[in-house]
Amino acid sequence: MTLPERCKRLASSVHWVLSFSYYLHWWLGAAGTVLLLAIWTLVQKHYIIAVCFGIFSVLLFVVVIYARTKARRWGKFLNPHLDIVKYQIVYKLNDDCKSVHLVVRARIEAQHDAVDHYKHKFRWTGSGKAIFKPISGINSIEGPTPDKTALFNVCRLDFGESLGKGATRDLEFHVDAEDPDCKARPFLSKFTNDRLVGPVNLRLILPATRRAKAYKEILSHVGATNPEEHWEVSPDEFTGDVSWDIPKPKLFKVYQISWTWG
Repeated sequence: MTLPERCKRLASSVHWVLSFSYYLHWWLGAAGTVLLLAIWTLVQKHYIIAVCFGIFSVLLFVVVIYARTKARRWGKFLNPHLDIVKYQIVYKLNDDCKSVHLVVRARIEAQHDAVDHYKHKFRWTGSGKAIFKPISGINSIEGPTPDKTALFNVCRLDFGESLGKGATRDLEFHVDAEDPDCKARPFLSKFTNDRLVGPVNLRLILPATRRAKAYKEILSHVGATNPEEHWEVSPDEFTGDVSWDIPKPKLFKVYQISWTWG
């Protein structure tokens, strides 16, 4: 593994830890347990051990509060001004397997006045360029630019007008991505690090002329190698279609469809 790859892996792990800190009661439970151990060892008159446990519990409390503050900026609140009511990604791998057509649709609801944009996080692992095209509900697209983790790029989708609180808007944009060297990793995924309050649909369309096996996977974080849940599915023999409806996606999970040829 090269140094840049190691740095990206480290950034992914840090991102996961910070995002996971959203579940504050879990972390506070761990810190409280350590504090109880400190009290118990103090009662048993093991003073040095009690002091160590006490210091560790205090540090854990401080780190948890700091990490949760970071997670608000870095993970969950990519779009703090709106809710995503419905979300769909359609990933079509063309017959030559050297280009991809991606369709992203979202229905958003403004949570306060003067909402005029939506940010989209994406990751393209192919060897060519990815070109974004606004289709509906979007006036212009700014970016993409790398995010803080350097694992993703972020695009700003401007509406061309401001929405009032409670207003909804349907967005759609397409991405034409090239992969002349066939280096793109075989997966389609959605990381639920935003205010998703509705269902998510992932749809993969593979060339029907090639045999493939597909897998639906739930990962604990971006970059995880062992899925928490895993199902093998067969693409439609006529269309190469694999669809996954997720009615209530959990926060800070990666929902992924991957595939292998053969």
